[in-house]
This record gives sequence, C-alpha cells and structure tokens, in this order.
Amino acid sequence: MIKYWKHLAVVAVFFSAACASGINITRTTPQYGFARTCAEAVTVFDTRVAVPSNYYEISYITAEGNAVWTTDEDLVNRMKQSAAEVGATAIIANTTGPSATAAQILGAAVGTGDADRSGSALAIYQPSEEARVRAACASNP
Repeated sequence: MIKYWKHLAVVAVFFSAACASGINITRTTPQYGFARTCAEAVTVFDTRVAVPSNYYEISYITAEGNAVWTTDEDLVNRMKQSAAEVGATAIIANTTGPSATAAQILGAAVGTGDADRSGSALAIYQPSEEARVRAACASNP
C-alpha cells in the first residue's frame, strides 16, 4: 500500500510540473496605480486596432507552459488573471502554438523532452470601460 502511494505522489508531482506555466509581468507605467479588477471582466482583443476607445498601457505580460498540457485558452486565462491584478480592463493578446516538432511534443508528454506554448499580452486600462468592469467584478466576487 505504501508503494502505491509513493508512485501516486511521483505521478502527481510529474503532472503538476508539466502543467505549470510561467508568467512574467513588466509594468510599463509604474507611476500609475489602478485598482485591481477581476479576470471575468477583462476583455481580450487580438490587435491594437480592435480596441474601440482610448487606453493606458499598464503592463506587458508573457506566459508559457508545456504544449502538451497547456492550451491557448489556458494561456489567455492566466494572462487575464495577471492583467486583472494590475487593474487592466482588457488585454491585447498574442498566443502562439507549440514551438516544437511532433517528436518534441511526444517527448514532453512522457517527460523526456520539452515543448513550450507561449503567449504575450499588453494589459490596458480603458477609462470608458470602468463602469462595465466594476459591475462585472461586483457580480463575480
């Protein structure tokens, strides 16, 4: 029975390490402090042109994770959470697929190699969206 639990613990550590994704936040306007928002209220745009109103650039966010266990949606959600922590109302996201060959992805799945999925986003604050964000965050505490 103890041997079973040891194997289970090793498998759990392996999967948690494989699923972990790194996040890096670089403040672009440290002189401004915006109140935290919530990830549910952060809108995702794919280009600067798509943003319908004026905005402040708050931070540049990069995220990466194992391509086998991390999807583009996972990366965007992590970037939205990070953006909400610095007070963003939206992000301009850019995600990329796996930066590896099929053999590297297979190797990453069994723990012998590495294949990363990465993305970046510009966290922005839109003054015109403040009321919408407050209402969305009030309903999602």
